[in-house]
Amino acid sequence: RCVGNNRVLVIVACGPSILDIDIQKIVGHKKIDTMCINKPDKRIWPSQYWLFCDQSQFTRNKDVWESYNGMIINASSVRAKHRRQVLIRNLSGRGFSRDLSKGFYIGRSSTYAAMQVALWMNYHTIYVLGVDMCAVGGKLHFYGKNPDVSDDHRIQRFDREAENYLHAATDVLKDEDRKKFVFCSSWNKYKFVDYFNRLHEKDAISTILDQANKL
Repeated sequence: RCVGNNRVLVIVACGPSILDIDIQKIVGHKKIDTMCINKPDKRIWPSQYWLFCDQSQFTRNKDVWESYNGMIINASSVRAKHRRQVLIRNLSGRGFSRDLSKGFYIGRSSTYAAMQVALWMNYHTIYVLGVDMCAVGGKLHFYGKNPDVSDDHRIQRFDREAENYLHAATDVLKDEDRKKFVFCSSWNKYKFVDYFNRLHEKDAISTILDQANKL
């Protein structure tokens, strides 16, 4: 669990604001690891980690499943099996796990689960990209339409997701934990973001590189 000591992790979610980030500039940096959430971002693929919690993501991304040589992190409900896969038990209810040997809380968001993984791995700083939780330029996802969920239904789910993030920020995480996370989106208007560090997406890469070069 100490793999992240003195290192930076960049979690790349699927919000459309990641298209405004020159994310390819961090590829290959010796102090930066990347984790793709759900749909891989081809600009940094293959990332060191790939996390998703829904079987449908396997179905939609089977073309890169077998050839991927990084570490796949899945909820235990995912039925597909891979030689480089870690399955984590889904915990019911609301919470934020500090011990992955017991499981994690998905909180209606794979990125929320990824934050628990990142904290458990003890990364120095964890940058979270693409958690916009709204439409940007008419899109909810950087890749366009999600074939599994309508836009209207997806928008309705954002409020429930935000409740889990807020619970973690106000009732579970300590100050030193919250300071490890940096949300890089100017679009997210939910209250929970204010409990963490925050950057405009266009400032993310220069800040990430500057910090990584100092570690």
